[in-house]
Amino acid sequence: MKAAPTPDRPGAPAPTRRWPLHLSVKFLPTAIGPTAIWVVLVGSTLAARPPLASLDSLVLAQAWWQWSGGNADLVGAFAYNPPLLAWLIQAGWWLFGTSELWARLVGPLFALGTILTAGPVARLLWPRRPQTLATAPIILVGFGGFAGALALTLPDLALAAFLLGAVAGLGLVLDRRPIFGWTVFGLALGLAGLARGGGGMIHILPMLLVLPWLDRGQRRPRLLQWLVGALGALVLASLLLAPWLGNLQDPIAALTADPSRYPGAPQPAPERPLYWLLLLAPGLLHPWAWWKPIWRAMRNQTRMPIDDGLRLTLLATAVALIASVLTEGRSSYGLVPALAPLALVAARLLTVQANKPTDYHAALPTLPVLLAGLLFFLLNIVPVAHLDAVWRQFVSPSGLPIWLGGTSLISGLVLLGGAYLVGQAAPRALIARMMQLALLPTLVVVSFNIEFAQSLRPFFDISPLAAKIHELQQSGRKVALLGRYRGEYDFLGRLDQPVTVFASAGAALGWAAQNPDGVVLSYFQGGVLRLPLRPLMLGAAGDNWAAFWPADDVVSSNGAVLAQRF
Repeated sequence: MKAAPTPDRPGAPAPTRRWPLHLSVKFLPTAIGPTAIWVVLVGSTLAARPPLASLDSLVLAQAWWQWSGGNADLVGAFAYNPPLLAWLIQAGWWLFGTSELWARLVGPLFALGTILTAGPVARLLWPRRPQTLATAPIILVGFGGFAGALALTLPDLALAAFLLGAVAGLGLVLDRRPIFGWTVFGLALGLAGLARGGGGMIHILPMLLVLPWLDRGQRRPRLLQWLVGALGALVLASLLLAPWLGNLQDPIAALTADPSRYPGAPQPAPERPLYWLLLLAPGLLHPWAWWKPIWRAMRNQTRMPIDDGLRLTLLATAVALIASVLTEGRSSYGLVPALAPLALVAARLLTVQANKPTDYHAALPTLPVLLAGLLFFLLNIVPVAHLDAVWRQFVSPSGLPIWLGGTSLISGLVLLGGAYLVGQAAPRALIARMMQLALLPTLVVVSFNIEFAQSLRPFFDISPLAAKIHELQQSGRKVALLGRYRGEYDFLGRLDQPVTVFASAGAALGWAAQNPDGVVLSYFQGGVLRLPLRPLMLGAAGDNWAAFWPADDVVSSNGAVLAQRF
């Protein structure tokens, strides 16, 4: 007997795709679970964790200086940074006042939009596989890398949403709705440029080059039609970018510059080696990379033809991965946009996986969480001083971070108990099993947030340092900073003038000699009892101690107080 045509088999009737312009009745129940996870992650993070200096600060500083207009030169320098998130933050400040809560909600709202968009985009690409409508959002919010980043103020979260929009636009083009499709693609391309500059556009543009060859069927798009549509999309994207680039003296510099560099600060740290991302991959892809049904589905897919939607999402994932490595300095958060199309790929692969509850293995995905909980538990049993001595002897002379000694038992107990309970559940339905796994990264993030609320916040909350800078500036004293700076004190201290940044102790020493009433903020590692003099103020700043040194002490010690280690 001849097998019936399948959606992926040549000769099957062309499916009828419908673009969901609104949340359908079927989609609303499937969105409840991922949305609830988002609420838990964002709510716990905003309540327990302060803005992180290395991640949240740059966009907050940009929005603050453009909002306050306190320094014309700095405002002009920030104008070359992609403005979308800063614009949205300022729009909220115009409505609700200068609120830290709203400023920190803009990035997570983009993450929520990406989660809620994943299902409809999957349904658009695979109309005969309706289960992807529910599985794609769960997979996306369940990625460890996405769950860990979705509560941060990162342009990469906005880029993830626009990357899905670009995929949806090209899907509409392949479905013979070119006007609508190219319009969606052009909007996504322009907004990606406003969110991440030229680096954001690189995540999307290469897909245009292979679009005419994506459709392997008899309805292959004609090259002329593709050129006209692509040109129209580029024109639309240019119109969106015009309000930003039109006011700049060098628009090309804005699209090619590194948007993560704080104007006037030392250059960022050297790029991490490629193996760094390979080491992080198991955590970023947890728990799905640890789940046997995903690998079985990949094996099953190799026996079947690849449809247009799967080919498109695989291409988008590959382009995003390569673009992030080239433009983001191989940082972990730069890989967040690639997780959006990867979630679509995983949702599509699972449609060829038979539902076998007896094959469900929660032990392997749960194992890393249990080990993390055991590690935090052991940190409260083994003396940290002993661990630090061993670390200095065999690994690095810089020692362990200063905050490690402040960890408590609570996070370890939550991880151990929560992972055990999640791993013991044995639901039969596929959606329930996937929600079970998606809770594992949520458990990790919530545990870290509990740890912040209990013990780690004093080490990472730099608000007292920012308030001290504001106080010094209000009293007429200039403040300089030695080290790498990303604007972490600008918004938190509501500064009306920027700090002067120096990359070397010699330059800071010369500045102190010329400004006898000034103060130099420097970072160091080691014991605070070994300081040669008593600083104006001493506080923790992540992995380092921070000290305010009067210019007289800097000069009298010939810069010895600015040492990086005591």
